[in-house]
Amino acid sequence: MFHTCKGIIRCVPHIMQSSLDILKLWMHECQRVLADRFTQQADQQWFLTAVRTLLETNGFSRDQISELMMPRLYATFLGEPVEVCIELG
Repeated sequence: MFHTCKGIIRCVPHIMQSSLDILKLWMHECQRVLADRFTQQADQQWFLTAVRTLLETNGFSRDQISELMMPRLYATFLGEPVEVCIELG
């Protein structure tokens, strides 16, 4: 949990234009901190199912969930205040 929050806090504010952008970053951090460490396909699938269920329970539409579940990369290069988001879908 600490590393997930740390990744979100370190975000460059002007990159986050909406609450959906923050949720995309949250999903990225959860995948980076938790799901990347799962070695079994079944564990990775469990994680994705659990996140999808959480989002459905909280009223997100199928389109929003699909957008949130799309893999993406966030990176800050050389300590400069520029952040890059690349959607891998």
